[in-house]
Amino acid sequence: MQTLYRSQDISTCPIFEDPLLYPLLSNADGLLFRVEYMLGIRFGDLRENLFCTDNAIEVQPRMLDYLQRDVTWFIPGQHLCENVLRAAQHNLSCPTNERVLFCNVPDSNPNPCVYTLDLSKVRKTLYTRHPITGHVTAHTAPFPNMPSFSLPASPWIAAIAAESAFRRDSSHPIHRINYMIHRTFPPHHFTIGASSPTLLEVPSPAFDSSMVSSSLSPCEILTSPSNHKHRKRPRQCPASDESPRSSDDEPRLPKRNMRTKKTREHRMDPRSVAKAICPTSHAPRTRAERRRVAQ
Repeated sequence: MQTLYRSQDISTCPIFEDPLLYPLLSNADGLLFRVEYMLGIRFGDLRENLFCTDNAIEVQPRMLDYLQRDVTWFIPGQHLCENVLRAAQHNLSCPTNERVLFCNVPDSNPNPCVYTLDLSKVRKTLYTRHPITGHVTAHTAPFPNMPSFSLPASPWIAAIAAESAFRRDSSHPIHRINYMIHRTFPPHHFTIGASSPTLLEVPSPAFDSSMVSSSLSPCEILTSPSNHKHRKRPRQCPASDESPRSSDDEPRLPKRNMRTKKTREHRMDPRSVAKAICPTSHAPRTRAERRRVAQ
């Protein structure tokens, strides 16, 4: 049986750290109210709950920049994308009260969904960690042995988030889904779809299960803002050909010579210098001078 890796099991460094929460869709996209309409949820449900289980995944700190800059994407299977496309066509063309809630659509459960990682823009060596054994494997471009992945997020949202990967492939369902979203103008306010919502899957360990309520609708399972895993600077990844060194082994800069305070010099004429060196230099030297002194 194929082992599916998790989103936090890939990094640009062989040393894996505590994962961070990353929302697949953010308010910066500017289209979330249209996405909400397509998903069949309430107006504002996703925008107010970006870190819900349907939208947030755990990633390594070093992979965060790749995802934010649209360098890599998690791509759902082709068959699932086609199902999402058919449901999206229905929700975006029917009356508001006839929309279908996304989690009631067949194959919308994230558990059986298998993702491939689009790394066409990546040239750096990547590392994967086996989710069971913890064994770390290095992968180089074009990454022929990259494993498949599973995500706790909704395949619908993952497909929308991968829009940039198919901007030039108009035949792919993901391109057609996002094209329809951009051309949709939903009403200023809308409620949840007519179908009764089903409960979300049990949240991943990154979420506080004590906050889950059976009365919550999709995109309303949250983590407390104080519990969000904020972005932090990744630890320095040591090069493979370097051995650990202690602080005593590190080269140190030479100490700077302390500059002495300059004293002000007093300039003296030659006669004054002579008097200062020899106190008797002012004594009479000739016989005439001695006479004048004696008188």
